[in-house]
Amino acid sequence: IMETLGMSRTRVMKVKAKSCYSYHRDLSERIHIPLITNEKCFFVIEDEIIRLPADGNYYVIDTRKMHTFVNASFEDRIHIVGCLYNK
Repeated sequence: IMETLGMSRTRVMKVKAKSCYSYHRDLSERIHIPLITNEKCFFVIEDEIIRLPADGNYYVIDTRKMHTFVNASFEDRIHIVGCLYNK
């Protein structure tokens, strides 16, 4: 999967319940493959709210833009995340 999608620096990321990241930007776009999530988990990218369902798909997120992630639920959220440096 990583080779097919061109993912590098790939890891499993867990965001604990009732937590969020700082507002920041990354050096590359990221591919997210949601494994465990719910409707109370969402990105805020600039002024847009984005929810990614755990439906077997992958999603390219432009994390070079200012963004944060919020887990406002009572469950941990788990994604596979990889950088896209060679896009």
